[in-house]
Amino acid sequence: MAKHTDEILGDVFVSVLRTAADLVIDSIFMLRPTLKKLGLERKLNSYFGEMEVTVDQRIQKIDLARDNLAEALSAMDELKSSAEENRAELQRLQVALEKATAEKQDLSAYNQDLRKLAELEAESVRRALGMPTPREVLRSKVISFFAGVLVTILLSLVYDFAAKPLSGCFRR
Repeated sequence: MAKHTDEILGDVFVSVLRTAADLVIDSIFMLRPTLKKLGLERKLNSYFGEMEVTVDQRIQKIDLARDNLAEALSAMDELKSSAEENRAELQRLQVALEKATAEKQDLSAYNQDLRKLAELEAESVRRALGMPTPREVLRSKVISFFAGVLVTILLSLVYDFAAKPLSGCFRR
């Protein structure tokens, strides 16, 4: 089961701190003879107590530090491989995005060409069939309306002046 990045970083941090602490403590014990000469051993004993470290204990600490460093290095290798995988995935996604963007532009241009073609075809069909434009239809409706009003007025006048006097002749 793969560890999360936070867990790996935590393991690395703990291992590095543990190794650093072991190295500091070991260096203090290596400097013990020098500290005795300077008269600082009492202060050192007050902080660390009377700790006698044998060679075997030092070897164990060095082995532990080596193990901690190996663990930290393996965790860092995991982080590196994870980062490389993420970078490769990002590059694949960028290529796919660029391809999709180019495809979108091509489809948009194709769509505009189809619209222009449809408009041209509609105009050609309208002309071929002799169909009027919307403006011509409106003009003919306005002319028809006014012609109808004019004809109605003329027929009313003709009826009033010509047909009414004749209708009185036929009455008994």
